[in-house]
Amino acid sequence: KYIQSSIEKNTFLKACAGSGKTEVVGLKAAYEIKKWKEKNKGIAILSFTNDATDVIRDRVKQFSGKSNIFPHYIGTLSSFIHSYIVQPFAYKLIRYQGSKGDFSINIVDENTEIFSNHWLRNFKCAIAYIDTKKKFNNIYAHQIGFDVIKNDFYFRIGYTNVWLKDYYRSERVQKYISEQREKLNLPKFWEESYVRECFIKCKNNFWKSGHANFNDMNILAIRVLKNIVCDELVKRFPLIIIDECQDLSGNELKVLECLKNKG
Repeated sequence: KYIQSSIEKNTFLKACAGSGKTEVVGLKAAYEIKKWKEKNKGIAILSFTNDATDVIRDRVKQFSGKSNIFPHYIGTLSSFIHSYIVQPFAYKLIRYQGSKGDFSINIVDENTEIFSNHWLRNFKCAIAYIDTKKKFNNIYAHQIGFDVIKNDFYFRIGYTNVWLKDYYRSERVQKYISEQREKLNLPKFWEESYVRECFIKCKNNFWKSGHANFNDMNILAIRVLKNIVCDELVKRFPLIIIDECQDLSGNELKVLECLKNKG
């Protein structure tokens, strides 16, 4: 029923683990590719892992009888976002000047250690993390992320994500702020809006220098789609099929929502 469903409407296939959803996605893709008439626009079939991508690609080749799938695309969601949205266009929005004519963005994992990558010290946030022992720890741009659904920043401490709003409103931080306001006679010391602006500035400096973490790529993709290429991308890929859709993050869902809203 799913394989023969209309591509003119959004369809969600739900089934238990191990029931063969990825196989069915491959069959659906092959079925639609076999019928496809357009030569310059195609289907994007997206998965989360390279293994799932290989399964889908094999099924498409097996059932469609085609080894050359152009103008279609089969790959991971992250590679699609990187290749078609962020890397070609994001530099225009973040004012990255490029290096020797190369405008691609360098991706830095959020768990990258500072002690062996001293250049990351150039992107230290003006706001520090005060731990439960009242020790101050620096926060760096590559450790910072943003969730569009919660409309809040988070930052990485060890292997834990700390939400900015929760951190700011914690008892120890509020006590520190009160003490500093009284000590320095600065009634607006570390206001919540100021703290948020510090995170924005830290992240913007990181981007402007041509760096981003994996979460940033989704944020940049949303900005690129809203400002530059969404109309053209939905013409290029009028149909998108996603394997393991339930695993999408809020930011990834927002990327797809931008495309869906344009048709």
